[in-house]
Amino acid sequence: MVLTAENGEDLLCQLNATKSLPDVFLLDISMPVMNGYETMTRLKHRWPDVKAIALSMYDDDFPVISMLSKGAGAFLPKDAEPEELYAAIRMVNEDGAFVNTKVAHLPRSQKELARLIPNITDRQMEFLAYCATDFSYKEIAEKMGISTRTVENYCESLFRKLEVNNRIGLAMFAIRAGLVINVEVMGS
Repeated sequence: MVLTAENGEDLLCQLNATKSLPDVFLLDISMPVMNGYETMTRLKHRWPDVKAIALSMYDDDFPVISMLSKGAGAFLPKDAEPEELYAAIRMVNEDGAFVNTKVAHLPRSQKELARLIPNITDRQMEFLAYCATDFSYKEIAEKMGISTRTVENYCESLFRKLEVNNRIGLAMFAIRAGLVINVEVMGS
């Protein structure tokens, strides 16, 4: 079975309408509407045994660690050679995991991965993406459907978790994590 989806929301709608699942999902981290982080979370919640490979143009540690901790069996750059992609699909399908040279240095156990991620919620990830735009905090609150007080709480919590002092630090984290592309679509 092969499915092609525009974004995570489209994928979940298609999956809800079918009786079977693909053997392995290829998830782009930077999809519009619903990014790969949220999609992976929802897939694993609904279908815990699902197998997935995260794809991204970013190879910083955070997106890799985040997707692996959410249950992806592998992480590949979008420019991976076809042979490597084929090997990853085969290995993830058979063994549940594939480790390429870009992620070989990272810990693989859920416990080790969880230690490296500062416990950022999906809503905080969405907020981080908005931090890399020119929206005011009030506009971000409106777009997210939350209060300005909640935005302030997100700021305080993320400043502490990410060890940054201001919105520029949050924006830089969002850029390194590959969250900014989603905002360009959301903000237009």
